[in-house]
Amino acid sequence: MTFLEFSGIVLDWALSMALLFIGVAFALTIFRIFKGPTLPDRVLGLDVLTAGSIGFIAIIGIDTGFTLYVDLSLIHISEPTRQAEI
Repeated sequence: MTFLEFSGIVLDWALSMALLFIGVAFALTIFRIFKGPTLPDRVLGLDVLTAGSIGFIAIIGIDTGFTLYVDLSLIHISEPTRQAEI
């Protein structure tokens, strides 16, 4: 087994584990959004869900080799949230 084959196996395993962990984090975050006892808990859950989705997009981009997904996740991170002007 060459180093390139070994690194491909390790990368596939690491990406699968990362997707599993992000999926569990999504499930727990959605549970917190619906169950949250107070409004700040729900807002924090939505914020964590947004951050997790950015990581999910980046992992899918690395897994598929389609680098545009990684670029889109970086743009989504750097773009400030637009708020309504009063």
